[in-house]
Amino acid sequence: LDGMSVSCFMIHHNHAVQTIKAALTLKRDSLCLNEENIPEENWDLTFESLLSSQFETVMLPEYDYPLLPMPGKAFSVTVKHLETPNQVYISLGTRKNVGSDSDTDDSGISYESEDDLEQSLRELNPNAEALPLLTDFRSEMPCLVEYSDGRWYRAKVLSLDKLHPLTILVQHVDFGSTALLPHTRLRQIPAQLVQYPARAIKVKLAGFKPPALINEMDRLAYSPEWSMEALWTMIDIVQGNQLTAFLVSSHPEVSVFLYEEESLIHLSLVEK
Repeated sequence: LDGMSVSCFMIHHNHAVQTIKAALTLKRDSLCLNEENIPEENWDLTFESLLSSQFETVMLPEYDYPLLPMPGKAFSVTVKHLETPNQVYISLGTRKNVGSDSDTDDSGISYESEDDLEQSLRELNPNAEALPLLTDFRSEMPCLVEYSDGRWYRAKVLSLDKLHPLTILVQHVDFGSTALLPHTRLRQIPAQLVQYPARAIKVKLAGFKPPALINEMDRLAYSPEWSMEALWTMIDIVQGNQLTAFLVSSHPEVSVFLYEEESLIHLSLVEK
């Protein structure tokens, strides 16, 4: 840990206190290789805080994801987040869009009621900050995170970004976006909120690819084959619109055509 000794690490995280007289004394043997006298180090080691509830993270299963129809079927979606013009996160239409009393439409998709999840989050939000801090940062760990609007949303851990200060890379599972957050903005998620499948599904939009040549200097840093102009154009096309997805394939990645009123949405981007 950046050259930090174990004793310093314990003090830094409030699990040890240096004292002159201690019930538990750790002594370095004076018979060292260089035969020099090394001063004693006295430490009180305290473990009570490690056993407190704030350091216990309940083990929860990973989020499930909605089942998609067989290739060749069309279904209603909205675009929640774009990484590039052809790598996006979609959300299936909610039960109220199915148009019947059944939770299943003609494509065979089983729709979860978004109202139940939203209501649970609304009820939880006023007291979410009082939930225990997340202390288990393994990949895919479900959690609640505080967004810039001050509200708490479902998320999962992607990776530990850095230790000083402790910063975690998370993904908002109902939207697809990611964020680097200090650990103080992560909370343990109640088990009942993990029962709802994640809303955001990553898909590749079929039918187009990055241009062979890009004249614009302003490119996506993480995907330089695409220009910022192309990304903003696609955002304008899909933002807030109810679209129809046509599943092309599920492996090795989910690939779909996206339509708005029977027209492929990417045609206006290609024409530019």
